[in-house]
Amino acid sequence: CFVYFQLAKTTPELVMNHNEVAACGWCKMKQLLKRSAVSHLKFTISHMFSDRHPLYQKAIETLGLDYVYFTKVDLETDDFQVSFSSTNEELAVLRSNFFLWGLTLGFVNDFLFNVTSIRSKPLNFSKECLGRPIEVVYRSGVHNIVLHTYCSLREMLFGSRPTWGEYTTTYPQLLLSTRA
Repeated sequence: CFVYFQLAKTTPELVMNHNEVAACGWCKMKQLLKRSAVSHLKFTISHMFSDRHPLYQKAIETLGLDYVYFTKVDLETDDFQVSFSSTNEELAVLRSNFFLWGLTLGFVNDFLFNVTSIRSKPLNFSKECLGRPIEVVYRSGVHNIVLHTYCSLREMLFGSRPTWGEYTTTYPQLLLSTRA
């Protein structure tokens, strides 16, 4: 996925390479500045524990660790194009599911928050807890607070935040570990 910061007043025509791109479109910068555009994408991770004992899987589910949320920003696009033929109904569905997330959202966040300070806070799906924003990763508020604390301590001690592998597999395994 590519993101371009347009400096020209006129928007250039989109020219797609149909062998490489499924869909593309232009969105206005103001969309990336609105808090209301930020929501979440639910991703099931219970399959990562399918090789475990059924009680382990049930514990993961009961604790609310069977899926994670990823921050996403819904994009209202101008000049939306797809690389395959589709009906108007299919286009409407595709357009409604056009969002920025994952690594690309991370790059955009770095640009808008860290590099240019266009945004005063990064784009992330969070809730307030004791006056502080806590990123929503799991459905359980308690796990989000514990994970936030773990991430903050890790960043303080080692200078980096945990990887998504630690969020999705290591953290649940630590909670269910029988060893001290």
